[in-house]
Parts: sequence; C-alpha cells; structure tokens
Amino acid sequence: MSEIEQDRPFDVHPQDGMYIEDFHYRWVGESFRRCTRAALIIRSTATIDTPIKRICDFGCGYGRITRIMREMFPDSEIVASDVSADKGEWCAKHFGAIKHVAEIDLDHLELPGHYDLIWLGSVVTHLEEEYARRLLKILRDHTTEHGIIMVSSHGRLFISAMAKAINEDATEKIWGFDKGHALNILSGVAHREYGFSPYEAVSSFDESYAHSESSYGTSLAKFEWWSSLADELGDVRMHFFEAAWDQLHDVVVLQRTPTAQGWRRDIL
Repeated sequence: MSEIEQDRPFDVHPQDGMYIEDFHYRWVGESFRRCTRAALIIRSTATIDTPIKRICDFGCGYGRITRIMREMFPDSEIVASDVSADKGEWCAKHFGAIKHVAEIDLDHLELPGHYDLIWLGSVVTHLEEEYARRLLKILRDHTTEHGIIMVSSHGRLFISAMAKAINEDATEKIWGFDKGHALNILSGVAHREYGFSPYEAVSSFDESYAHSESSYGTSLAKFEWWSSLADELGDVRMHFFEAAWDQLHDVVVLQRTPTAQGWRRDIL
C-alpha cells in the first residue's frame, strides 16, 4: 500500500485516482460548492426560487463531489450515476446517494426521473464532440421546469496554458499527455470551436471505457461552442464561469427557462 493510500480518510475510496493529497481533494469540493452557490443565485433571477429536491452527480466517480452535495443539500435525493457500479455503490454507502449505472451507449441511457440540478464534473472534458452534444441534450430532457445543468469544460485559459506548455517544453510529455495528443487537441480547436483527441490506450485511464476508444479522450471547447449548443437546446439560458472550478475548468450552467410571464406570475 502506498503512503497516499495509507493516509486517506475512511470515506475516500482506496482506488480514487482523484485523491493525490488531502488539501487539493478538499479544495476541489469547496470550489464546486462556491460555483453552485453562484449558479443558484443567478438561477433565482430568471425563475421562481424553488428548492433543490433532486440532484444527479453524473460521472460521480468515488464521490469527490457527491460528499459536498450531501453537505449542501442534506434533505435532497442525490443520484450517483457512473458507468462503474462500484463507484455508485461507494457513494450510496458513504453519502446516502442512490446508485445508478449509466450506459455508455447513449441509445440505451436512461436516467430515473427529473432533476433540479445535474452536475457533470470532468465528464465532457473527456468526450468527443457529437457524443457530448447528444449527452447534454438527453440530460436537458431530464431537468425539471426550473432545473439547471452544471458542466465543467476545458476552455480559453486551459487552451492558452496547454499551448504555452507545448511551446516552452521540449520533452515528449505535456501534463502527462503525449505531445502528439496535446497537439491534436489544439489543432481541432484551432479550426473549429471544439477540439478532441482520443487516448491511445483508453484502458490505462479507465477500463470502463476500453471498448469506446473513439469517444473517450481529452476535449477543449470554446465559449462559442457552448453558446451554439444553448441555441440548439432551446428554452435554456447559459451562464459561464471561466476557470471557476479548481481554477482550471470553466463551469457552464444551462438553465431551463419557462415562459417569463409564467414564472413572474408565480412570484407575484
């Protein structure tokens, strides 16, 4: 057992690859808390201020964010969704969540019910463009009338930092990526608003995705891509917090918007 594994708190899974050291692990959760508070304040400007009763942590992993959801919303129903049943079970046992095993094949993806809040942290950052677009359309259909989807994304500042690292570093690795992988991503986002490169050996990152190499890798998405997606989704407002999660990921908030007259009447 490594020193890191020995020092883990009891509620951090021994195989949680997100846990490198305690301070950063906790800070990422605190960063989510702050982003969510900001999103809910903005949400209240365009819809009736309804309580958050049902939440989905989509791509929950071993609960780095599920634990914060439980602290923030102690009485809410939380669905911990992941392609790995083991991860959902851990979140159910330690954070009072409901386990949901997500299908990788989007034609067979089914979520139980509708949600006031859906969080995707470090999910779209690994997805091919069309797959990401289809997934977000499905999740939009699983939000309540006043619901929001919060999505983390590699954006402008991440793109600039990666480009700078490539220019300054003569080695073959950029942030743990092969330099060719990093260049492929930047090339895609330079010609379009979304860049993606699949991992060469997907199973080395997460064996759950070993059969879907073409859709799993690293992605970058510009603000303009998200704006276009919001137009496609229809009755949503988009809010954008740049490099807000862990001072690295953009957080995009897609908010369902019922007719203005309707929610104003509810308030007055």
